[in-house]
Amino acid sequence: MMFIIVLFVFNIAMLKQTQQHLNMNNKNPNPMPKPTISLCIMTKNEERYLEQCLNSAKDIVDEIIIVDTGSTDRTKEIAKKFGAKIYDFKWIDDFSAARNESLKHATK
Repeated sequence: MMFIIVLFVFNIAMLKQTQQHLNMNNKNPNPMPKPTISLCIMTKNEERYLEQCLNSAKDIVDEIIIVDTGSTDRTKEIAKKFGAKIYDFKWIDDFSAARNESLKHATK
């Protein structure tokens, strides 16, 4: 059973402002900050799918956050290969709690 929930955290308004800024050929004296993307994933025993998931996103995200809810396979080992920040979270039958835990660790 595949169970990977992926959350891309970014600011769409900031992306639009950056695009507008770039279109002005840098005439604006106040440069816009570079928009960033944090990939937040909740996992449990996802060694079968995680590498493909992270490979597809690694070049477009600034950080990878893994909140693991009790894996007993190679899930965390695979995530480490991609430089992910890995946090253990005891599963309490609440997807939103695990999601919120992942968002709490997003710094980009």
